[in-house]
Amino acid sequence: MNTQHKNNHGFTIIEIMVVLIIIGLSMFFGVSGYSRQVRAVQLRSDVERFVDELERARQMTIARDLQGVTTCDFEGYLVSITPSTGVYNFKRRCGGIDVTVLSSKLASVLFPTGVSDIVFTFPYGNATLSQTVKISHSSINQCITIRIPIQGAVSVDDPAPCS
Repeated sequence: MNTQHKNNHGFTIIEIMVVLIIIGLSMFFGVSGYSRQVRAVQLRSDVERFVDELERARQMTIARDLQGVTTCDFEGYLVSITPSTGVYNFKRRCGGIDVTVLSSKLASVLFPTGVSDIVFTFPYGNATLSQTVKISHSSINQCITIRIPIQGAVSVDDPAPCS
């Protein structure tokens, strides 16, 4: 009996396409999960930076740190927020006049509208109002709430879905 066997070396086009589809799907889901995690870390980082500025405003008010200004009817420091842009300004208040000391923008994080200035008054560094600020990242639907009491430390809630 004379049987001829053809030696097959290589893969068929179907096998190659199946492997490429599997690799493509793995990359798609891996990259989307990774980018979501990166945005969540960015949100937490921005919240920490903002809370640091709030604490700095309170401490500088208590210390009556005028940053080189020699004459000033010092009233305190405040953090002013522009909700639509996520920009906040760190300001010194002297005699009813606010002077911007620092202006900063949080990366890809938006403040909900309706947030007013957060004012810390001399001599005790008390906030004029107890306030709550919610910082959100729309692409991952996570919000972090920051609570600013009249007295005491600023507290930060765990990330939660935005409502």
